[in-house]
Amino acid sequence: MNKLILTTCFFCTTLSVFSQINIRGRILLTDNQPLEAAFVSVIDSSTMIMKSVLSDMDGKFEMKDLPAGKYVLNASFLGFEPLSVPVPETGGNVNLGNLTLASNAINIQELVVEGKRVIQKTDNETYLPTQFQKQIANNGIELLSALAIRGVYVNPVDLTVQKINGGVIQLRINNVRADLMRIMSLRPEKILRVEYYDSPTAAYGGEGVEAVINYVTVHAETGGYVYTDLSNAVTTGLSNNSLSAAFNTKSSEFELTWFLGYRNYSQTRDDGTDWFYKSDGTKYERTQQGIDRPYNYTQHLVTANYQLQPDNRSVFNVAFKTEFLPQHSDNRAGYETNSLNNHVLFTERKASNPYNRPVLDIYYHRKIKNNQELVFNWVGTLWNEENKTCFSQNENDKPLINYQVFVNGKKRSAIFEGIYSNQLSENGKLSAGVRHLQAHSNNIYSGSSHAETNMNQANTYLFSEFASQIEKFGFSISAGLSRSSFSETNKRFDYYNFRPSVSLKYAINDNHTVTNRFRVLNSNPSLSQLSDVELFMDSIKISKGNPDLKPYHYYTNALAYNFNKKKISFSTELNYQYLKNPIMESFYYDSEKLIQTDKNQKNWKQFKVESQVTVGTLWNILRFSAGGGILSQHSNGHEYNHQLTSGYAFANISAFYKNFSFSGNFKTKTKSLYGESYSYYAPDVTMQLQYVKNNRWVIGINTWNPFFSALKNQFEVKSAHTGQFRTITYRDNGNVFSIRFAYVFSFGREYNTSRKQLDNSDTESGIMKK
Repeated sequence: MNKLILTTCFFCTTLSVFSQINIRGRILLTDNQPLEAAFVSVIDSSTMIMKSVLSDMDGKFEMKDLPAGKYVLNASFLGFEPLSVPVPETGGNVNLGNLTLASNAINIQELVVEGKRVIQKTDNETYLPTQFQKQIANNGIELLSALAIRGVYVNPVDLTVQKINGGVIQLRINNVRADLMRIMSLRPEKILRVEYYDSPTAAYGGEGVEAVINYVTVHAETGGYVYTDLSNAVTTGLSNNSLSAAFNTKSSEFELTWFLGYRNYSQTRDDGTDWFYKSDGTKYERTQQGIDRPYNYTQHLVTANYQLQPDNRSVFNVAFKTEFLPQHSDNRAGYETNSLNNHVLFTERKASNPYNRPVLDIYYHRKIKNNQELVFNWVGTLWNEENKTCFSQNENDKPLINYQVFVNGKKRSAIFEGIYSNQLSENGKLSAGVRHLQAHSNNIYSGSSHAETNMNQANTYLFSEFASQIEKFGFSISAGLSRSSFSETNKRFDYYNFRPSVSLKYAINDNHTVTNRFRVLNSNPSLSQLSDVELFMDSIKISKGNPDLKPYHYYTNALAYNFNKKKISFSTELNYQYLKNPIMESFYYDSEKLIQTDKNQKNWKQFKVESQVTVGTLWNILRFSAGGGILSQHSNGHEYNHQLTSGYAFANISAFYKNFSFSGNFKTKTKSLYGESYSYYAPDVTMQLQYVKNNRWVIGINTWNPFFSALKNQFEVKSAHTGQFRTITYRDNGNVFSIRFAYVFSFGREYNTSRKQLDNSDTESGIMKK
């Protein structure tokens, strides 16, 4: 009997083994160089994708435990001809050997530098993450740090991504504008490439955006994942915690994400000196010696997303998003003295502005015959915000001044965008589109200021673009016409602006490229700037809106040189910006009060030279990047002329050994000038040491500014009417240490699917806050 049982078990085990197969192989380029991150999938006789993987840094791939059957293996990568290979029905282990992908640069309208980690395209640079970079990162933010994209600085502890000089960077996933939570939930092994647009056209979000970073990812067909990432400081009240989950079935995908950000700083200090003129011309100074006071907020970001892709020609996506701050307060206080008398006053400023912003986003993308596509996007936003500011002064516990302003703000907006594109030929593509925003805001001011504003805003933008590739030369040219309309009570303003842009790129050879990008954009005044409202800032200063503000143009030109060869890359860029009649600050006196408002001034100019070198990966464990630049800014108003020249440097180091990873980021102090205000931002240092197990869970220690006892930002005003120098000290942001734990549980198989190409959002509340 025992022999019979053993025989049966052996037979079943043998049958099970032979009923499964393992497939492996290696993806190479035509020069026999390995190709990392190639997308490899196995398809059965019904064309269902059974399993898919990405090739590793040696080009190797392996798919295990497939049920016996008849399969075809597909391999593809950006810029190369797809490859299909039948899998022999031998059972057991199948080694397909070396598979070669041939270049197909013309069909994708880009200049491909084969075998390099950066693909130079006409309108962007595409970074291909290595296996090393994916191993030392655990989410989309950390991967950006490991990539060391030129001119981009990442703080993985405070979760910020910006230009080195502080400029705004827009983040996207598969061309969908993404909030912080979506980026935090991105698994590095799912990221195929990262596209960097350092001079984006208006189709990528418009005014105020200096660069766009777009993640291109792999998505699941069946199954799903649950991912949590917990990071909490042990030295202060700082935490970033997230939870996300996705489930896929057939042509549908459901996704839910939640991010909780918490700050509770008890030692925020505001010190400063400013000077004014009395009506008789007497100049006097006012000095504040700050004391430690709290600053805190709690932020929630929640997104529920559903996507339907019934076939490879259409995509429907609907998302409900909400961002809310149930708690947000800033309390600053100090002892004030002035040069007119010896009185010592206790001054306190309190501000809080909880808000909620629900958004409904509906998207549809359809491919039609003859290489044509249609994309539609509609976004509706409700913005509800309550703002409370209080300013008080007392002498020897005797109240002298008590200003309180309460604002109840509501804004409703709708954005529609439609884009048509036509692949006219293998080396020419034409696109055209329209975007329209319609918004209404109602703000009620009470307390020390009484006012009500009802404003309507409408922006319409029509644009077209043509892109082409001729051998080593690529170009794109676009033209747009925008109409901006504002109305309040009996006032109405209509403005028309022409917005062209041109991008040129030439590949000198496989290692050297030169790019020049020129664009003209226009910037509209915000609803808060246009509000005809006065707000008390303190006992002397009043902030006032200006309904007569007009949109303005700004021009930018960037000439860049890039070198990429094996493990070394170098880039340098000359960038010039010119703002014509920009909206900048203005000061004047009304009796004994100093009025601060905004006006259309003459111009603002900036010239920047920036270079960066990246080395690695060395010995398969180390990657290093360093760079710096010189910045010259010129602010020219009707009553002032200011100039600032400064330098800065930055560096990134990443290392990985076995299951341990280390990353460090460093940025020197940066300076900027706009209007009559100078800003000096403190140096920034972050380091992470982590232990990664099976790419599923991570435990680590993060530190922020370990070499500084506090973080200090300084602000200065140089005006003929007033002057100011302030130092805001965040003692809680020096020597910050936090513990991090992350875990992902995933199930199901994967494939590369279509995603949204458009996303619009309304992120301006319309409330005047000074």
